[in-house]
Amino acid sequence: MSFNNKYMKGPIRLLGASPFTFNQNGNIQVPHNIELAINRGSGSIYPGWVGNMTGKPTVQCETTELARVLGTINPLSGLSISSTDTYTGADFYFMKRQKAGTLVSGSTNLKLTTSAAMAVIKSISADQDKEAKMSLEFYPYSTNGTTAQLSYTTNNAALQSVIPSEKFTLGPVLLNGTEIDGLIGVSIDFAVVAKLDGSSGALWPEWTGIESVTPKITFKTRDLSLASTVALLGLAQGATQTDIYFRKLALGGGRTANVTTEHIRVRVNASQGMHVIDSLGGSEVADAEGSFIIQPHEGWIAGPTLAPVLSFSVAAAIP
Repeated sequence: MSFNNKYMKGPIRLLGASPFTFNQNGNIQVPHNIELAINRGSGSIYPGWVGNMTGKPTVQCETTELARVLGTINPLSGLSISSTDTYTGADFYFMKRQKAGTLVSGSTNLKLTTSAAMAVIKSISADQDKEAKMSLEFYPYSTNGTTAQLSYTTNNAALQSVIPSEKFTLGPVLLNGTEIDGLIGVSIDFAVVAKLDGSSGALWPEWTGIESVTPKITFKTRDLSLASTVALLGLAQGATQTDIYFRKLALGGGRTANVTTEHIRVRVNASQGMHVIDSLGGSEVADAEGSFIIQPHEGWIAGPTLAPVLSFSVAAAIP
């Protein structure tokens, strides 16, 4: 028996008149979530019948190109992908490896394709001395309940090689306008609850959408004195906004200058949130750490208009 076929994760491309290729996607997982109908015959302990009830595959991935993706996908509302949208489909590649070599050249790669899906940003996180990462999830759906929402083809040509264009790391957090001392990590969990639904007994789901978004920001610091400010009751978001920054790295250097408007800012608007202590602790002689939560909420602008729960800038300077 010969062993000839091995693959590695490849790029992701949003299709359309102006395709968008993820240049720095890391981990890719495709849970298929197949639900089988299994039945036993009368008087038997073994299955005697099996069939596919439904399948709701999703595509999960990570990327380090935060600004490009934030400029394409709104974390609060997601991105619709369909024949009537800017992006008309999505391809997910797995690149074939060369035995006793690197990668096989030519049309040898596996490609998963969907023509209808929703893409959402699940989280963004960064720690001291580590790259910032973003996690995403795609929810493919069928256009008619009969046609499968994912197709699989082999012998596909590779996309043109791309070079990573941006990297970010931890930046400062200004809580109610005051910079947090000793900051060592921050994570934003958008807590997007998305759903795939079918109808009329169709095999595949024909609808996807977001049921709720409840973003929560958690940051870690070695300055435990912040606990005396936040206290057990918690601290309301004041008249000055809270800003969370992700600092851009400099290609061939260290950090992009603070005054350069290429950093990322996530903002909790004035009077639109609450801050609470998550936990405090330490072990042996290691530095003690505190974990704090920022819970934002919507607010009024004027009349019936609501201010968004968070706002984003991919062209911010760091004060």
